[in-house]
Amino acid sequence: MEKIKIFVATHKIAPNYGDSCYQMVHVGAENSKIEIPNAIKDNCCSDNISAKNDIYCELTGLYHIWKNVNDILYVGLCHYRRLPATRVGVIAKKEVLSASQLLMMLDTCDIILPKMAKKNGVINGYFVKDDTSIENYRPYKLMLPVIKELYPDYVEDFKTEFHTQEMSYGNIMVCSKKLFDEYCKWLFNILFKVEHDILSSGDHVEPRELGYYSEWLLNVWVRHQRLNVKYVPLFLPERPSVIKRIINKISK
Repeated sequence: MEKIKIFVATHKIAPNYGDSCYQMVHVGAENSKIEIPNAIKDNCCSDNISAKNDIYCELTGLYHIWKNVNDILYVGLCHYRRLPATRVGVIAKKEVLSASQLLMMLDTCDIILPKMAKKNGVINGYFVKDDTSIENYRPYKLMLPVIKELYPDYVEDFKTEFHTQEMSYGNIMVCSKKLFDEYCKWLFNILFKVEHDILSSGDHVEPRELGYYSEWLLNVWVRHQRLNVKYVPLFLPERPSVIKRIINKISK
């Protein structure tokens, strides 16, 4: 049995970082015309949601790992432009955590997540700053009834999460496959019901919407499970430099 595999979600050809435990997974492969070398496809098995990548984002890769990856003790998901690292970096490939480093961390924690970041108001249209508006906030309004119905013991932790100042972003995680499977069952039970409720109401699911919702839900689940978390920095190979951002801003 393989000890650890970290799946790197990508929708395009991208450099490989990290050691051999990192495996590219082509998310949204069902509707993609791109061939990504050395990447497995999230539609390579019959049980997949690859065609819904436009609303589920990297979760189509998460679903693939849950349903079709076995015989691995520890699994994880990250992104081609966000990888777990020893410190925040934008250039040094050596900053990406190795299999041995990850396994050493997992000896003393339940799950590895990115370091928490401040919510800082609206990000991609889904994160609110004003607590007074939360009850009218679309993700809150849509997910709360579903959680009340399916997992009522999570309600208080769900509400608490929307009033905290920080959270882990990106659906990036590493943990045992057993814990991973438990999380995915909980997560997709909620998201599939939310999707069904939106469509049944005559509304439509916005692009990337359910992918964003899951960022809240991962934090809710970790909070409720009272997991021992190891927070790590992220290696950001595509993050623009300060100079580049200034030039782009000036040129607009």
